[in-house]
Amino acid sequence: MWWEAPTSWEVYLDTERAIVRRRDRSNLRVTWKHVGVVPRSGLADALRAANAKSPRATGSLSVVLGSSLCRFETLHQVGSVWRTSDLVALARSRIEQRMRESGSSLRVTTEAIWDSSAIACAIRTDVYANIESTAASCGLILASVRPWIGELLIGIRRQLKDAQAVALQEADSVTLAIAQDGLPSIQTLPARDEPSSNECLRLLAVNSAIPLSSVRRFRLNLYSEKGERRIRHSFTDLVVPVST
Repeated sequence: MWWEAPTSWEVYLDTERAIVRRRDRSNLRVTWKHVGVVPRSGLADALRAANAKSPRATGSLSVVLGSSLCRFETLHQVGSVWRTSDLVALARSRIEQRMRESGSSLRVTTEAIWDSSAIACAIRTDVYANIESTAASCGLILASVRPWIGELLIGIRRQLKDAQAVALQEADSVTLAIAQDGLPSIQTLPARDEPSSNECLRLLAVNSAIPLSSVRRFRLNLYSEKGERRIRHSFTDLVVPVST
């Protein structure tokens, strides 16, 4: 007899909305179902309603966060001997100074480490607590909470080839990730429409001293579930290239 893993849920969150998907495993077969795009405040209700329709009403919840909910800090020349706790403490201090926000209100993790550089991500503790509360109220185990752009860059790495700069336009932000001269960085600005996204990206490129023409651009297409689109892990199927 094959053991059937419980239903697992994937959720993308930004400041206003949530994209919800369910993954079911039966024997060796995995099936995905797009539950829908709902207001962020209605995530718990959407999960409970979808869970009630599933015969296996327990499972895990994995959440990826849009860049509007994240604060990124790049740490250069940190050396490979630094402990993760040291990197987190340094990133917390840097973010606190830059954002003028109490470090105690932030949950900080190190997302990527190179030979002499690291990128840390911080989210507000109240955002994380709300996600924990949502999972608990729905009877789900919170498996992970991670910045979406990190998952995305891994998921579309074949499309990136030798790109040194990648821009991601979401519904409420635009993010520029670069790896120039071996020095990585991630910068984000709020943007809620195409004109503001273009202007914010131009400003980010100027600030990073790179030509806009060298940036590989992608956009999150929230409502691209029509047709036979294949659902992929971490919502990478919802990303479309933007022609420049």
